[in-house]
Amino acid sequence: MIVRATASHVEVWAPAKLNLFLEIRGKRSDGYHEIETLMVPVALYDTLLISPTEPADSKADIQLTIDSGEFRSACNEENLPSAENTVVQAIKALRSQLRGQGTTNQGALARDSQGIRVRLIKRIPVAAGLAGGSSDAAAALRGAAALWDAQVDDAELSAAAARVGSDVPFFLPGGAAICRGRGEETSPCALPRMHFVIVKPPDGLSTAKVYQACAASAPQFAVESLVEALRQGDWRRIRKALFNGLEHAAEQLCPAISELRAAFEQQNVIAHQMSGSGTSYFGICASARSARSVAARLRARNLGRVFAVSSCA
Repeated sequence: MIVRATASHVEVWAPAKLNLFLEIRGKRSDGYHEIETLMVPVALYDTLLISPTEPADSKADIQLTIDSGEFRSACNEENLPSAENTVVQAIKALRSQLRGQGTTNQGALARDSQGIRVRLIKRIPVAAGLAGGSSDAAAALRGAAALWDAQVDDAELSAAAARVGSDVPFFLPGGAAICRGRGEETSPCALPRMHFVIVKPPDGLSTAKVYQACAASAPQFAVESLVEALRQGDWRRIRKALFNGLEHAAEQLCPAISELRAAFEQQNVIAHQMSGSGTSYFGICASARSARSVAARLRARNLGRVFAVSSCA
């Protein structure tokens, strides 16, 4: 995540993520699933431009404009598209956190009362297993805290993030992490820079529906084996240790995933699998140049939107 503050606004770049390992351990009593996953942020970004509203507009409280190649809409928290509601939820969560601190953040609360405007420029595909909505929420937390000059530490920000969504805390520190619980328990994990090709087919999937259709998974290797293989650059072990326990369930709901697997089998990639709950599919490449070459070949097959990206902090 990249945060840049100017005199008039705060700009935040919110990265997508890939799951290199995802084990489903079972259903929890709270309705979520217990998981263990290795997630890596990649340089495919949404951008949030966050600024205070003018006094005449402050009654609107939170104003959000969503802009992408697919749609543009102006909305407030009442008519906000559900796929993007995490941005407003995150700002509300931060506001609640500040108000619970008493006098610690009086200056921030005074600035908060002016209202806030967010322009969200969407580049990360939705319903794709890339966590664009969660990353946007984390970016909104960072951006609003910077705009208001709020005195909140990482633990407080993570607590607010966990209230918004399971993947949101992952994006706050930056870098790869092993995540457990429902995904909110994060352990940073240093990995070498990696290069990927991602294909998002035209069809998307609901995360809830994929989890409903999945069963507890049994990977051949533990997540630590994959981490070690990635650090050593052991391609053979990477191929064996890469795992996504949601892939079978997602494939039953979206046949395009099978088509993507077959297409990646024909490419010069180290290993490949689906990300998250799908439908995006990715391959690990030996270099940025190799990733660009593979991406060009896959674009020619018209399988969907194709991205050549590298991992990022």
